[in-house]
Amino acid sequence: MAITAKRRTIGESSSFGPRGETASLIWDVDGTDNSLLARTAPGIPQRLQRHPSNYKLVADVISPSAVGPKSWSVRVDYITPAGTEFGFDEAQDVDPTLDDPPEVEFQIGNKSVMIDRDIHGNPLVTSCYTPYDPHQTRDITTMFATYRRTESTFNVKQALEYSNSVNTDRFNFLGFNTFEPGEVKCISIQPAGVIRKADERLRMEYTFEFSELIDLGSGQKDGAYNLRVKDEGVYTTTGTGGNPVLVKDDEGNQMIEPVLLNGKGGEFGTSDGAGTPAGALVDMEQEAAYLVWENYKKKPFGILRIE
Repeated sequence: MAITAKRRTIGESSSFGPRGETASLIWDVDGTDNSLLARTAPGIPQRLQRHPSNYKLVADVISPSAVGPKSWSVRVDYITPAGTEFGFDEAQDVDPTLDDPPEVEFQIGNKSVMIDRDIHGNPLVTSCYTPYDPHQTRDITTMFATYRRTESTFNVKQALEYSNSVNTDRFNFLGFNTFEPGEVKCISIQPAGVIRKADERLRMEYTFEFSELIDLGSGQKDGAYNLRVKDEGVYTTTGTGGNPVLVKDDEGNQMIEPVLLNGKGGEFGTSDGAGTPAGALVDMEQEAAYLVWENYKKKPFGILRIE
């Protein structure tokens, strides 16, 4: 079994004290029952190695702790160094990574999405051919990438404009792959360290999430980051003038449980209704209708020149 190490995105910490800034990062290591092998696993920083996003800090203490059979939690404590033994002159205090070429770091993640069909396109229904409530979900794998490069200044407006946006163009990411519109979300654009003045060269970080499009069947695909909700409620627009009216059973009693709607206000299986809500698309399946809204800003990522 190979030894693997994965950095946690939760549990990171930093603080300021009499000796300057300190920070801690944690890695989960699997595949060994030896503390030394856990401490030196591929990807674990070694002593004096710089912090991945703060060049002023270096690794000092590396502490592995067993959390299970062949499983370890490795904590790396970073400190503010003193003197030139750590590879830079404090009098100059120049980021030694500014002349480094661009680099990228990948991490795996996952998220749950609502589904109404299996991988073969069969509707997910009970033996009475009714949909499940609550609806079923499945996990899909996502990929996170942090891209770092040196720039001449920090464009704050561009960072705000592109953070939490989805690509509208075909996005070639560093030659790894070309992603279709709707497959990539820009999570953030930010400096990798402290900025002292606006015209100072600095290392910038671009963080992206990559996710496959959602298969709607019949060759149709939906953006991975759109909001998709089953259309149901206790009102329909089958009344006079298309005004909402409460759904009632055969005995005239008000329905407490929501009924399925057809995407335009009528009950599912009918052609009734006043129309689709503004801004919503309708994904009509055999057993239910879904309203789909664009949930994030849309931007052309080619302008960012990630190359």
